[in-house]
Amino acid sequence: MAATVNPVVLFVRRNAFSVACVALSVLLGGVVIFLVQRRGALESRLQQRTLEGEEMLALLASGPRLREQNTVAREAVARIESNLIVEANLAENLGNFYEIEEATGARLSELRQLNAAAPEEESPYKVVPYSLQIHGTFEQVASYLYRLETSPRIAKVTTFSMQRRAVGEDAPAPGSTSGSPSGGLPPPPSGVQLSVNVAILGRP
Repeated sequence: MAATVNPVVLFVRRNAFSVACVALSVLLGGVVIFLVQRRGALESRLQQRTLEGEEMLALLASGPRLREQNTVAREAVARIESNLIVEANLAENLGNFYEIEEATGARLSELRQLNAAAPEEESPYKVVPYSLQIHGTFEQVASYLYRLETSPRIAKVTTFSMQRRAVGEDAPAPGSTSGSPSGGLPPPPSGVQLSVNVAILGRP
């Protein structure tokens, strides 16, 4: 062992300066590698913080727009809440349909509030179904349907069917006479009858 170590010791003693330079080079090389790795980590963190800062600045800049959007959303929710129906308020609920009838000139020959299904669990809303028949001219019936779907109440037409019918009194029997020069009444104007099932959003 001593024979092995002595030459090494002698070499170090004879080349102390060179050995010191090599050792220092190795040490400095390790330091350089550490600093390079550290620099890469710091640059990556700096880039991440820069992106976060830019996102924060963009968020701050869009603050007024976000507040405006929040206000619009709150107003929309308030309008929805104010136009929800209550199933037990039968007279008020049916009154909405008669208001549309008066505005359009169409006539309701049948109007029923059906039993509503139980709302889904934890749902803040309840769907109340209605069945109605409307008759009048095509324009009157179409106007009624349009107003029904676009009314403040949140309504959805689920099914409908339409058929032609006569509007007004029945035509006179053959051979009957009247005071008109032609000896009979003119046929009543043609129209349509619309059967509709509609669901309106309400409170449970």
